[in-house]
Parts: sequence; structure tokens; C-alpha cells
Amino acid sequence: MFKAMIIVCAFMFCSANAKADPVKLGEVLEKLPAMNQGVAYSIEDNTINYLSTLTLADYKGITFEAGYAGAAENTKHKIVGVISYPILVLKDLGVNLPVVDLIEFNIGVWAGVGQLLTREAEFDYGISATLFKIKW
Repeated sequence: MFKAMIIVCAFMFCSANAKADPVKLGEVLEKLPAMNQGVAYSIEDNTINYLSTLTLADYKGITFEAGYAGAAENTKHKIVGVISYPILVLKDLGVNLPVVDLIEFNIGVWAGVGQLLTREAEFDYGISATLFKIKW
């Protein structure tokens, strides 16, 4: 009984003194990495796939990204890593239109692994082009 009273008193003391700062959604969204949308040409499948990646690191304009490349006939859905470099960024050219300033043309190389849920995991690689960079 005495232990239960101590636990209740400790809980009341902690809850009375606990103060939480309000969470601002805008600050949380600013910390999320940019989402890149584009296309990836697969050398193994000889096809063009949809590509969606998140920017993980950026060094002097060269970005390292990780994400998803769309389904292809042989390699199916893929988890990929991309190294890219920006060629044309409309925002840097002074374009201030609401949607057009998101357009960015990056060229890069990618490698990934498909068919992860099967025993025959397929390695795939190729070149990529990022068309949109969405920053929350």
C-alpha cells in the first residue's frame, strides 16, 4: 500500500510539473527531406520507369538519394540509390510562378534491387532524370 501511494505521488508531481512546447506543423514539415519525382531508364530491362526518391545528402550540388523505381517486367518494383547533379533549376533562374518553380532537371545514375520478396533478387542500374523537387 505504501509503495502504491509513493508511485501515485510521484506521478502527480511529474504530471504537475511537466510542460510541453506546442508543436508547429510548419517547423516539422521544414525538416522533412525533399521528394524528387522523375524517370529512370533501366539498362537491364531496357525500359523507362517512374522514380520517386528522397534527398539524403547534398555536397556541392551533388545529391545522394534513396527511393523507389516503378515496376518493370524482369526486375519488378525496386529499391534504389541515386547520385544526381542539377542541370537546370527554374527557381534559380528567377521563375516565381506557383508550380513552375518546382521544376528542376537533375541527371544522375542509379542502382537498385528488385524482386525483394522473392528468392531471385534482381540487381538493376541505369540513368535517371529528376523533373520535380517537392519541398514541404
